[in-house]
Amino acid sequence: MFHEFTGFIKCGKCGENYRSEQTTYADGEKERYWRCAGKCGNESIKGSTMKKLTASVLGLDFFDEGEMDELLEKAVIQNGTVTFYFKDGHTEIRTYQERKRGYHHSKAYRAYMRELMQFAKNGDPESKAKAMELKKEWKRDDNRWQRQ
Repeated sequence: MFHEFTGFIKCGKCGENYRSEQTTYADGEKERYWRCAGKCGNESIKGSTMKKLTASVLGLDFFDEGEMDELLEKAVIQNGTVTFYFKDGHTEIRTYQERKRGYHHSKAYRAYMRELMQFAKNGDPESKAKAMELKKEWKRDDNRWQRQ
């Protein structure tokens, strides 16, 4: 299946095409991402962000694949910028910064999880029992990680 940006987005680091991937969040929402097909580590971009930027350079209120195909040759992504190459020879640059979904765990929770994972790695019955005790302690309001 081909998507609107297949063969259109290029990597500014290694020159590879970007490929489409879809993720499903815990709340059931689906989001399409575009990632470099190479292993260079260049940034990914959400499909919705790419559509907004493309509409912006074309002076449109909404993304239109037909207009994109008619006027644009390619888009090159590198370091949070998208350079749009028009068929008439000029370029336009747009910057973006993706907002991460989810929340950041507190220092207390990260400390608790580190300790819990140490017991989980052992796998013996005694470690399993200690892990269960840690889980019970975490649920208390006055646990030792919250006091740190």
